[in-house]
Amino acid sequence: MSKYFGNCSDIINWDDVIKHLESLSNENRYEGKNNTNVDKRNELGTIENTHNHYILDSWREKNFDFNKINWSGYNVGTHYSKDLENQIADMLKVKMLSSWMSRVNPGDCCPSHWDLDSHTDVPFDKLVRFHIHMSPPAPGQIFVIEDEIFCNNKQGDIYLWDNRRQYHSAANCSFEPAYLFHCECYV
Repeated sequence: MSKYFGNCSDIINWDDVIKHLESLSNENRYEGKNNTNVDKRNELGTIENTHNHYILDSWREKNFDFNKINWSGYNVGTHYSKDLENQIADMLKVKMLSSWMSRVNPGDCCPSHWDLDSHTDVPFDKLVRFHIHMSPPAPGQIFVIEDEIFCNNKQGDIYLWDNRRQYHSAANCSFEPAYLFHCECYV
């Protein structure tokens, strides 16, 4: 079970961060939908492609409607400042290794998956993952980590995961986009 780690809405104005993201063009934004429609089997051989095909194959096996699978990813330095990442690291009292933001639009979902290790040089017991609810609470925005369901969380709520490799998913049945901040940290 994840651990509630506090709320940071008194430190970070998430509404301003979201307004900034929404003001950006779609250029350079990671789109989950773009990666579910392309079969890159010819490029297998890397760990990333093997992992992605394992996840995509599991979704295909369960007959997911790939037209409903969509999410966007935002990266530090391209879509938001390193200063924000550093501010969060200071607040959490950790060394930030990576961070990203995600958006799931109304009517879309991101089925159950786990994220590929990007920090293979860090001992597994020293690597932790957090997520922060960037959006104000909206009925219908759902984030799941294994058997734990998050909905109607306060804007700025922070959670520490049990294990960074946990399966997680998201669905948005609300009228507003759902935003999360994700980070992997060294402790």
